Amino acid sequence: MIVPLIQIRKNILSIISYPKAAFLEITLTILNNFTFVFLVWFLIFSKFENVSGWGFSEAMLLIGSAMLGFGIVMFFFGGLSNFEKITDGEFDIYFLRPKSIFLQYASDSMELSTLGDVFSGLLILMLSGYGLAEVLFVLSIFCLVFVLFLTVVSGIALIVNAVNPLFLEEMSWMPVNVSTWPSFTLPEILKVILVFLLPGMLMGIIPVEFVAKGEYLGLLVSGILFYCLLAFVLWRTGLKKYTGLSGSGWMSR
Repeated sequence: MIVPLIQIRKNILSIISYPKAAFLEITLTILNNFTFVFLVWFLIFSKFENVSGWGFSEAMLLIGSAMLGFGIVMFFFGGLSNFEKITDGEFDIYFLRPKSIFLQYASDSMELSTLGDVFSGLLILMLSGYGLAEVLFVLSIFCLVFVLFLTVVSGIALIVNAVNPLFLEEMSWMPVNVSTWPSFTLPEILKVILVFLLPGMLMGIIPVEFVAKGEYLGLLVSGILFYCLLAFVLWRTGLKKYTGLSGSGWMSR
């Protein structure tokens, strides 16, 4: 655990070394987040008090948990989205240290703008009216599933190696976008498919539905177990298959 903590401290020091730039980036992120909330959710609930069982409180719980969860994961485990280290052969260095390869890789970088997501998420969750227990429940599931999915994508990158890192990055953000879709726009069968194919529903809408209505407990538990197993298998397989500098990167294939 020492190496990841040292790396996180190093990341924080690098951020605060440029306070004006940090303040500007965080502020712009907060403004962008609240613009999204206003345009999508405030406009919906200014017309309708309740839509398919969803009210303003559920919407704020969903959006706030997604923003705060995204900020937390990217702040502490931002390295999981740094796929260039795998595709460019820079992942080799983690094998040289007698520490957890996963923790080294996960804590190797930090996204500055995600602090804006943290502040935005906290403010929006205050508007939800839900208690601390409900908020922590939804937030914990978002963080867990997001980390698991990033691990799945990293495992795929380790196995295949010849993949454009930009494609991997876009793939890793897709569940975050899906997690904030209004559930009343989707049929039930599509919700089930998206839980296992792309865990956006599992990260946001399904936990909120459980908190608000007591529904989807079986789907929630089975989805989490599925991604726990998938992440473990792909990560362990990826560590064995990774060719590193001895293989060709994606640009040469």
